[in-house]
Amino acid sequence: MKKSLTILLILLVSIFVVACGTKSNNVSKTGFIGGKEGLISTLSISSSSTKANEIFDNNAEPFQVALNLKNKGEATVKAGDVIIELNGIDLSAFQISEKDGVSKNLDQLDKSRVEGGKLLPVSETNIVYNANYKYNEPTDKTQDLGVNFCYKYQTLTTSDACLRKDITKTSTDAKCKVEEQKLAGNSGSPVQVTLINERPSSQNEVTFTVQVENLGKGTVYDQSFLSKNKCHEDKDDKNKLHISINFPENNPVIKCERFGGSNEGTLTMFQNKASVSCSVDTSSLQETTFTKSLRVTSDYVYQDAISTKIVIKSTS
Repeated sequence: MKKSLTILLILLVSIFVVACGTKSNNVSKTGFIGGKEGLISTLSISSSSTKANEIFDNNAEPFQVALNLKNKGEATVKAGDVIIELNGIDLSAFQISEKDGVSKNLDQLDKSRVEGGKLLPVSETNIVYNANYKYNEPTDKTQDLGVNFCYKYQTLTTSDACLRKDITKTSTDAKCKVEEQKLAGNSGSPVQVTLINERPSSQNEVTFTVQVENLGKGTVYDQSFLSKNKCHEDKDDKNKLHISINFPENNPVIKCERFGGSNEGTLTMFQNKASVSCSVDTSSLQETTFTKSLRVTSDYVYQDAISTKIVIKSTS
């Protein structure tokens, strides 16, 4: 009997510890498929008579470098909105015809979506480089071949704000709280809003603080970066994204001091995070407390990379 009571006590303590140690997550993906991925990639090198990732030297046989891209996030990528750039190889030696090893996607990559309660197969495309290694190598050699890819992407974030005319007035029948960290739902993407905080700032003004974070392994660039037709580091555009915060029909109006009183502008990330505080004048709102959908839109170019080993087989 004592042994049974001891086991029961241990189980109850374990449950209590687990419950206490579990922290609530204020980032919800309700309404979205969610996830922290945008485009994912695989890289392959192939010819008709060698093993995968093996090629012949001395113009012996043409081969292909193929990048497969799949859109696992919830933003559509239009044709021409992905720039692919080869790196780590001598483009002349491999006889790559594309200038600077740069290519673009010809097909649109549709966003991930659910139909009939089931997740549909993801949209994908292949970008292929035709090549042929021209030098006569004295022996087999192995080298790295890398691909950078940059693409325009967007994150949509929704949250429920709590509003009323007199923000500081205590309300016993309110169904929401003005002063708290809000739940936020993010569309599937590598950049996400990880915090939306609401607090009163005066009798007829409420302030929202929004924090956005890069949760992927790639790098964020300004949304205009693709116009430079390259996909490697650029200090001027690095860690910058465009963000807009609004209510339906822009009512009530949101003003962000950092953006000169506008509700949208450019943020610069430090250690993959950026934040902005914006205010709302509530003097024209109704007396009773209500919730209203707050929407945050983040636009950016996302840079990612993949690499593999390539074996150049000597034919001499």
